Amino acid sequence: MDFETFRGSVQHLTREESLIFVRSNGLQTVFPEINETSPTELLIYPGALVITNTHERFSVTLGLRTLSSTSLRKLEKMIFFYGVEQKRLAA
Repeated sequence: MDFETFRGSVQHLTREESLIFVRSNGLQTVFPEINETSPTELLIYPGALVITNTHERFSVTLGLRTLSSTSLRKLEKMIFFYGVEQKRLAA
């Protein structure tokens, strides 16, 4: 898988869709920042990788490591190359 394929496979959920997704999948403890009053949106990638977007700050937690950036593309590249380095991306 190359970077553009990885990037193009994202499912972007609006704030309302994110709230429904979190509630219907019992993920309130995983994403406590997603509630009725939050502006947080979810971006879901292959392998159930989820990036949160709150006030144009994009964040993801990979194990014990949290990555964040104000640039979605920069964060996607960090995740992609982390996955390549860890041999965690499938073709």
